[in-house]
Amino acid sequence: MDSLKLIGSAPDRGTEVCVFPSLKELRIENMPALEEFYGGATQWLPCLKTLYVFYCPKLRVFPNLPCGLSKLSINNVSWVTLPQLCHDQVEASSSSSSLSSLEIYSCGDLVSLAEGLLLHPQLFTSLVELVIQNCSELTHLPIRGFGKFTSLKEIKVKVCPKLRNSSIFGRFLPSLLHTLVIQHCDVLDPLPNKAPQDLDFLTRVIISGCANIKSLPLAEVLGRWKALDHLLLKDCSQLESLGGLQALPSLKHLEVIKCPSLVADDSSSLSTSLAEHPSSSTSLILDEIHIDDLSLLSTMPLKSISTRELHLKCCIDFQSSALEEWALKNRTLLQVLYIRDVSSWQFPLEELQSLCCLQVLDVYHCRELQSLPKLPSSLKELWLCYCSSELEERCLQDSGPDWPKIQHIPTVQIGNYDKETLAAITLEEHNRRTRE
Repeated sequence: MDSLKLIGSAPDRGTEVCVFPSLKELRIENMPALEEFYGGATQWLPCLKTLYVFYCPKLRVFPNLPCGLSKLSINNVSWVTLPQLCHDQVEASSSSSSLSSLEIYSCGDLVSLAEGLLLHPQLFTSLVELVIQNCSELTHLPIRGFGKFTSLKEIKVKVCPKLRNSSIFGRFLPSLLHTLVIQHCDVLDPLPNKAPQDLDFLTRVIISGCANIKSLPLAEVLGRWKALDHLLLKDCSQLESLGGLQALPSLKHLEVIKCPSLVADDSSSLSTSLAEHPSSSTSLILDEIHIDDLSLLSTMPLKSISTRELHLKCCIDFQSSALEEWALKNRTLLQVLYIRDVSSWQFPLEELQSLCCLQVLDVYHCRELQSLPKLPSSLKELWLCYCSSELEERCLQDSGPDWPKIQHIPTVQIGNYDKETLAAITLEEHNRRTRE
């Protein structure tokens, strides 16, 4: 069907007949020449529940969508706006649209969501999942953002570089939202900064590649996001402040990577925030913190936050003094320390021995690591992978000068492999022995 350009006939060409009145799923795929698709009836496919339209890059004309449709997924279609709902069904039905999942991928001609399908948010009481990805020309969201889509639980907007900063949600987030992912939307500031709102279900927020975001919301906003336990901020070049981060009561996993503009010490604004919202001054205890800039550990609010796992990734300027100071404050809590891809570091971290609860030390690809300091007696696992040959020699069993520092550790792995490789090797060896 590579040359097929038209399916059906225009509604003004004769009697409208619904050809498949009981059809529940329709897939229109891999029709590179298709330009027009006509349903043939005002209420075409009235029982349709699932519609997939994939790789129809010239498709411009499409019939109105039935109200009973529950899933719509489109990929590489040349629609400028989405089709509308069938007017007759909307007027005749006392219920709203049944659409629960909407996925839009790689629609390079799509300009606006303010017209067509999503024009009337009040009709979409069942919509729980929305994915928009790789829509290079998409400029306009629904007129009042997605805040009016009250049943939305998951929103993912990725690689839509022209989305205008008219606020993705309007004034409020959908109250039932539990997952928010915004990636590579350069001119969009995706978070509401001023309107306090109780969000009892929001657990996961990922903001990546959004150059326009300058600050997280203040404590008066974040303090009411009671369920948020996972926050990732990455490649946000203009992010200057973590706002009221310390007010998130359930936060467990924090990742801040490639955010070079974060203010060195926003102590004045933080003092004001704490004075206005004293409950936010309580020190958070997280499960994991991932960062690529050690200076963040000596600034607020991270300076006042404790964690059981600390992941350091690609720290260009590894200032061990910042880590030592932070480690002293967390010596009775920190259990796992991961250090990845640090090139200018020689491990002068003598305070490691004071980490009395540390159980796992995992150092990966730190070529300048020449020797080890004294390690805590609590350590149960030591991983030194893709480090220097000098370090391997110093850790040789019985003969290496660093061997006395590690001989008390139950699990020690040193060499050019990582945990995943070792696990595969161990499994292969186990299978070989089993066959024998």
